[in-house]
Amino acid sequence: MVENIQQLGIKPEDLKKQTVCREHEDKLKLFCEDDGEVICLLCDKTQEHGSHTLVPIEDAAQEYKVITTLSF
Repeated sequence: MVENIQQLGIKPEDLKKQTVCREHEDKLKLFCEDDGEVICLLCDKTQEHGSHTLVPIEDAAQEYKVITTLSF
């Protein structure tokens, strides 16, 4: 998960900035580890993300913070 975030160049604060899904206009609450993107609860139910590993956006941001702190 952290590697996906790092490869995309996403910072923890970026995960919280975009708050609304462009497709569903619903609040973004999940991070899709497979695609490395934040999604809403409606996206979670789609065929595209239905079988993917998803974590709450706050957990993804926290995990990234811990890893980047340890790597410096």
